Amino acid sequence: MQNIINSTYIENAHRWGESFQAAQPFRHCLMTHFLREEFMKAILDEFPVPANPQDLRNEFGGKSKKHAVHDIRELGGTFRHWDAMLQSAPFIKWLSQITGIEGLLFDPEYHGAGTHNNLHGQGMDVHVDFNFHRTTRYHRRLNLIIYLNKEWEDEWGGGLSLHKDPWDPETDEWKTYPCLANHAILFETNEVSWHGFEEINLPADKRHLSRKSLTVYYYSKERPNEEIASKHSTIYVQKPIPPHIMPGTTITATDHVVLRKIIKKRNRYLKGMYSRESRLLERIENFKYRMRQHEENQRLPIIGFVRQLGAPKGNLPNQKVYEDLYIKLESVRAVNRIRIRGTVPAILRKNRLTIKIDTQIIAEQKLISGIFDHVMDFDAIPADSIFELTCHCDQYVSPKEMGINQDATKVGFILTELIFDHVS
Repeated sequence: MQNIINSTYIENAHRWGESFQAAQPFRHCLMTHFLREEFMKAILDEFPVPANPQDLRNEFGGKSKKHAVHDIRELGGTFRHWDAMLQSAPFIKWLSQITGIEGLLFDPEYHGAGTHNNLHGQGMDVHVDFNFHRTTRYHRRLNLIIYLNKEWEDEWGGGLSLHKDPWDPETDEWKTYPCLANHAILFETNEVSWHGFEEINLPADKRHLSRKSLTVYYYSKERPNEEIASKHSTIYVQKPIPPHIMPGTTITATDHVVLRKIIKKRNRYLKGMYSRESRLLERIENFKYRMRQHEENQRLPIIGFVRQLGAPKGNLPNQKVYEDLYIKLESVRAVNRIRIRGTVPAILRKNRLTIKIDTQIIAEQKLISGIFDHVMDFDAIPADSIFELTCHCDQYVSPKEMGINQDATKVGFILTELIFDHVS
């Protein structure tokens, strides 16, 4: 760690923590001269470049001018040292000291992170990042970006802007940091950490340059309840109409070009979103179809002179009954006795089971934890009759509710057998 980061940052975590906590529009801090010069030079010497820039694609499948490498370990050399430090306990502890976020976890997949190389013409709409890791489902908590651009001018764009509320451009406030060499920006990620950068516009004689950066994201298993939102992908806000274009003003040729560009980009974004929606709807329909097939094929452990009609409700494939169990049956011979066998899990010390045929209650049984086996007689149902069987429990609880583990699946009992018979 000491061979990679300037010691002034390592030794003054408390000072940078104060800066981080006080920053607006959300918690962050800027650290200049972050890397030791010799390490930054080595990283730049080994920084990957795209072999075929014309083949780059964005998340919607459209053409892009951003090149990223996520598996930085495969780059070898200096990048392996960088990777080792990012996941080291001392570095993660240092991040926690600055941010006040406990339980930070390194992402070995570098999902969305790694090396970023943005070419002339590339920008990034203001956005909040995806909030859960795709594999671990951990909460995304922290971004660290280190810029590596030794030659860069503010007017070339690419500066990182942190916004208060881009949905309301009239009241939005923001702060912009140029993407200068060895400048590191550490910021929290939540539902209000809006950020992005203006399109890169390099002079014709500087288009061999690009906006290079190292990025890494950190996660945690838990986060404050007030910060938790439903799972989402990255949420982008499209660029608004430039503020100087107001009623009564004359639109110049330059304004016209800017407006056409904004509309074209917005349409491209909407097209991408509708395409994504179409793919998701198709997946949902396929899932529903498979679920219907599964339900139709699901059979209860029934023995005797009846057959099951359609799928049951209220049970899982392992025959855990998680709500009122309902099943439609047809008698192949007259039946007047039912035997129900099952198990009450240990989390339920006792329960009460009510059994109905159609609307008539035929039995109410007390259940205690462990195996049960009950026999009930009822008025005979003639052969070739269709009837409904309902099993209702007074309680359905989950291991999570009982403080045993995180399993939230409710259960009243586990069904072993339903036996239908006719006795004289």
